[in-house]
Amino acid sequence: MDQAKQLATDLVMGAYLEPMTQEIVQRLLDNDEEDNPHLKALQDPEGWWKAFSDLVPSRDATDMMKELWIDEPIRFQVLAERLFERRRNLGLELPNGPQHRDYQPIMEQIQQAVRRTKARDRAREQALNSR
Repeated sequence: MDQAKQLATDLVMGAYLEPMTQEIVQRLLDNDEEDNPHLKALQDPEGWWKAFSDLVPSRDATDMMKELWIDEPIRFQVLAERLFERRRNLGLELPNGPQHRDYQPIMEQIQQAVRRTKARDRAREQALNSR
């Protein structure tokens, strides 16, 4: 009798509870991804500069930035790391020097982002000061 009861329990668990548990776990994982600021910033084409504080660069992105732009201002470096992290996430190549075909366009992207973030910071400061 105990063996039959155990078999019935196993069948019910396998047929109903296990799939429900897997579905619940998947929903939790999906919600974590949706609420994860790092992933949101990576997925947004402009997230690397608009939400740069949400994006955590990898060691590879940081090391590559240091090889190329260690003498640049800190804002430039922070944005470069974030752009490199986004490119890595997309499977795009990172430039390894000024001779790389993407070096100049990436440099221009970062410089434009520096200008935009400075302008955004100035606007925020003015708004705070006018209160």
